[in-house]
Amino acid sequence: MGALTLWREEPRALGASDRRELAAVLRAAPWCWPSREAEPQRFAEARELTGCESVPALRAGQALLVSVQRNAASLWRIGPPEPASFDQTAPFDERARRAWEEAALALPRSLPVLWRPVGVLRARLPRAVHLGTYATTGALQPPARLEGASFGLAFFLAQASEVLDCPLPADVVGCATVDAHGALGPVEALDRKLEAVARLAPGVEQIVVAATQRDEARRIADELGAPWRIRGESRADRALAALLSPERVAERLVDAGADPETRSALVRSFYRLAMGRRDAVHVWRPVARAARLALDRWPDLDPAERYWLRFAEAVALRHDGKPAALPLPERVWLERLPRSERTAHLAHLVQQAADTGSPEPEAIGPLLEHELPATVHEAFAPQLQLLGALARLEAVTGRPRHALERQLAVLEGWLERFRPEEASYPLAEAYRLAGALGDEAAFERAAQLETEISALGAFPGDGAQYVEVARGRALAALGRFGQARELLEPRLEDPATVDHVAAAACRALAAIHAATGEGAARRAVLEQLEQFEATGERVNGILTSLDDALRAGRDAEAARWLEALAATEPEPTGHLRRAAGRLGEPEAAYVARFYPY
Repeated sequence: MGALTLWREEPRALGASDRRELAAVLRAAPWCWPSREAEPQRFAEARELTGCESVPALRAGQALLVSVQRNAASLWRIGPPEPASFDQTAPFDERARRAWEEAALALPRSLPVLWRPVGVLRARLPRAVHLGTYATTGALQPPARLEGASFGLAFFLAQASEVLDCPLPADVVGCATVDAHGALGPVEALDRKLEAVARLAPGVEQIVVAATQRDEARRIADELGAPWRIRGESRADRALAALLSPERVAERLVDAGADPETRSALVRSFYRLAMGRRDAVHVWRPVARAARLALDRWPDLDPAERYWLRFAEAVALRHDGKPAALPLPERVWLERLPRSERTAHLAHLVQQAADTGSPEPEAIGPLLEHELPATVHEAFAPQLQLLGALARLEAVTGRPRHALERQLAVLEGWLERFRPEEASYPLAEAYRLAGALGDEAAFERAAQLETEISALGAFPGDGAQYVEVARGRALAALGRFGQARELLEPRLEDPATVDHVAAAACRALAAIHAATGEGAARRAVLEQLEQFEATGERVNGILTSLDDALRAGRDAEAARWLEALAATEPEPTGHLRRAAGRLGEPEAAYVARFYPY
């Protein structure tokens, strides 16, 4: 029986060598310290044994890991290699090594602006120091090696902490797998892992598991009488944001920019990130916050660097659903860019104009004169992105039919280039516009293109769920309610569905239930919408209320909901209202019909 287990189970049996081992464990593992309030005598013993006045702090790169074997579970401290304070360590098997590499691949997607290389982490496994083992039956022997993929989240948290040079909270343990895209998955033997934590690590207060195991973890905690906060997350970046606040991470980045050479490299990193794919980053808010801090606090930025940071901030805010003003760049600066880079930059400016109204759409037109291809067949990739961005702008500025045809053409362009990873947004838009326009033929054309694109590979990231919900919304708008429900209802049951995507599904289902007279089902959907509102996702709740008012012919109420939408999302609401005025359409009905999200 190890010293930690002996201390927790039979403290009177501790011998001199046990006490030395226990002191080393307690110095290495703040998770294993008892609470000063709940166990004052044991806390005093820990202080006396270690010579520490308080619970020792973690170092950057250290995390708690829980392994299981046939009859037991063991606690380990993982971290960068360092001189051993005691000898109980174990190597990792091949599956655990792959889990370490997967976590390292997920890290740049979750912490997109990094100032320390991640490649070094992939090549160097952490050192695992044994803390204690808890067994339900049989001998208390730690495993000779650490096996399996279940350490992914612990690995990810340790890597993030090391790269950020920012210690994790000393009261948390992560029990989930992590894939290279940062998705969290369930682990086996969660009950045995958590029982070992409850018995040997009284300092743990937070348990992070995959969203699919949240209820199981809560049940286990109740059975153990453990007052843990259970966090169920679908992505590694969300788990990290809950533990290391974005403000703290941004502050570390600003500190890193004190060095001029590092600062220059980071400015370029911000710009490259903004110019890349939206799904390269799962949470854009920290990127926007960090860019703003850099603008405010980094000295000696030249005009180009300031523009790059402003551009990165505006793009990140747009991806996060927050409008931000962005002036046009100097034409001389724009013309110095290589053509492909210039075209890609203009595509972002057009998207920015569509989503935020800044820059003004009319001001961008002259910059596009020599950038558009003669045909989709002749377009290079950034030109296809630019055409898709123009369709996005046309859809909210009064040309939805033209936008639909352009998105379908862009889809064919990506299919011709064997680029399924670029197809999810134009496909989702094609479905949405086909439904809004009541165009069955366009819907079927989009469906055929989806079949051909899917044969080339899966949509990356969250792309599949955007397409599914857009297709379901289109089916609902076309009156094909049964098919719509088959797509939309499973999305509400999947914890991996992004909140605003699930909320859009709720809006479509609420309309279906209103049309079919299913009052109970509609009330259940509206309750889910209220839950999304509590987390800040208000747009689809407002749109659902606007739909209801329009359906009932309550024009004054519809006008109030339209104003509420404009207050929440000034653009594209403003674009759509102005388009309705030009076309002589009723504002509220036009906005409800063509609102893009």
